[in-house]
Amino acid sequence: MKKQIVIFLFILISSTSFAQLQVPENNVLYLSQGFVLTNLNSLGISNINNSVSNIGTTNPTSMIHFNKISFGGSYHFETKLKEAYLASIGHKRISNELPQSIGIVFPYENFRLGLVFNQKYNSSAEFDRVPITTVEFPDGTGEYYKPIMKTKVLSYSVSASYLFDNLFIENSSLVFGARLTRNSLDYHEELLSYSFDVKSENYNWAFGVLFNHVIDIKKSFSVGILYESNINMKETIVHSDKNLNNNPNFSSSQFSLIYSANFPAKVSFDLSADFINNISLYSTVNYLLWSDVNSNLKNQVELSFTGLYSFNEELKASFGFFTTDRNNEENILGLNEKLRAIYLLAGINYKISLFNFGLSIADSHLFSDEWRMQSIAKLEFEINF
Repeated sequence: MKKQIVIFLFILISSTSFAQLQVPENNVLYLSQGFVLTNLNSLGISNINNSVSNIGTTNPTSMIHFNKISFGGSYHFETKLKEAYLASIGHKRISNELPQSIGIVFPYENFRLGLVFNQKYNSSAEFDRVPITTVEFPDGTGEYYKPIMKTKVLSYSVSASYLFDNLFIENSSLVFGARLTRNSLDYHEELLSYSFDVKSENYNWAFGVLFNHVIDIKKSFSVGILYESNINMKETIVHSDKNLNNNPNFSSSQFSLIYSANFPAKVSFDLSADFINNISLYSTVNYLLWSDVNSNLKNQVELSFTGLYSFNEELKASFGFFTTDRNNEENILGLNEKLRAIYLLAGINYKISLFNFGLSIADSHLFSDEWRMQSIAKLEFEINF
């Protein structure tokens, strides 16, 4: 904990004393656990078969499955991590009163239009109490403070897709889709005598292709490819605090800091198949280009596999797994061995009249490293008018 505070104070002091020479840049998204499983769904994790509430993170061609006006939303809950990073820094989700996602799809013949809200990133870094020390009391004054660093990135998207029937092969379809997203960063920090808020925004886009082929009435398969561009948000904060005037560690009461939130570009490959009665299989591979965001980060591969069993038209259950990690080029302090996670997935979906209700669970306690052991629950609903 002390090491983390010393590093941050060094950045703060440097930016105060030498703001005219160099302004340091800090990436607010340093906790991997804040990247929620956005595609988690009671029917399974898939970019091409998912709920209407997740269309802001899936392949935009997936909207083709909604033949009626469809509206849905979800709530995401997860357990707090007492240790999620170096120096016993923990992680917890904030703003649980907000839905994880809300989406709506409007169909017209072979065309689909979708609108969606989504929480792309959500994390509060949890610190232990830090004793306040002075020159007169180097062992502590008896008072404590607790750093606060809260980050949210909210996304607002518009998507469109169009289906071409029997374009190349009979009993097949080819779907093209695109999405434009406005991403909004909301960062709050409190340390010692000062606090400030960082707000920034930037746009990114996604493009997808989906091929569907029906073999017979019970057998079919789909293949999808998605590319999503990176996101770079940056804001310069000029901070002034009268409480620093009498602090000998600072040469000025005004200083500047640059805060950035950077997300990598992503390429996804999806495969789904219906070859067995009442069973559907979904597989997804995500390739995230982290090295373009940070030279010390390696590109990342995420894998998921889900099986969906339909008891009848109303009741369905899913089981599967999802793997993720975060690897550095320089494996300092064994970080690479502490951020790997394998989530076991389970979900149940019930349909009654126009409504779909779903519950999905993801748990990483059995096969994950020490900083990624958590449980996640997601509630979802959908209305098909």
